[in-house]
Amino acid sequence: MILLLLDIVFMMMNSNRLKEIVKNLKHSVIEIEEKIEKSNQDSRANHVHLQNRNTINDINVITNIQHINLIRIQKNNELSKKIEQYQELIDELQKKLEIQDYYLDEYKSNFTRVNEQVRQIDEKFNSFKDVFNKITKQQKEQEDERTNHIKTIHSLNQLVRDLQSEKQSLLQDKESSDLRLQSHTKIINEKIEDCKRNQATIESYRDELTRLENEKKEIYKLMDENIRSNLHA
Repeated sequence: MILLLLDIVFMMMNSNRLKEIVKNLKHSVIEIEEKIEKSNQDSRANHVHLQNRNTINDINVITNIQHINLIRIQKNNELSKKIEQYQELIDELQKKLEIQDYYLDEYKSNFTRVNEQVRQIDEKFNSFKDVFNKITKQQKEQEDERTNHIKTIHSLNQLVRDLQSEKQSLLQDKESSDLRLQSHTKIINEKIEDCKRNQATIESYRDELTRLENEKKEIYKLMDENIRSNLHA
């Protein structure tokens, strides 16, 4: 994109420079033509002057005027050759200008096309960015939820360990007293039920955690497929 823009600027600079050269050459041709016209006018004036002078005393003056006219004719011929050379150079530069204008139009057209492609790429990038931000947000929410589930599982595991420790203590005190045994047995049974419920809760959380992990993998997979499909589009 930058290289194309630089090429266009370079072409425009060259075109402007050639136009300035052609302008200067045309101005030089006009000046030369004016000089030739002035010289021709002087020659015609001298010719009229020669026709009006016919005395022998004016022979030297006539000869000098004729010599001056001859020099002017030679200069006019030289100036005419320069005009032809300048005109050839102007024609050549004019052709170069036409070629450069053609390529400049091509470059401008390519620049417009590339600029449109860049705009479309920006739109796709912004679209990908929005999708990525949404997926990132969902991932963050799931990570937070997963962290909370892990904390809950740890708490329940600790509770199970505590209950198991308490159960062990109660079992050790079983022999101390039949009365205490009945009471403790009832408590233990209640605790066991609590353990079962807690264990079920733990299993439920574990299943939920597994489901979240699978959903996370599926989201990553979908995100990857989405990005790949958009890149190939």
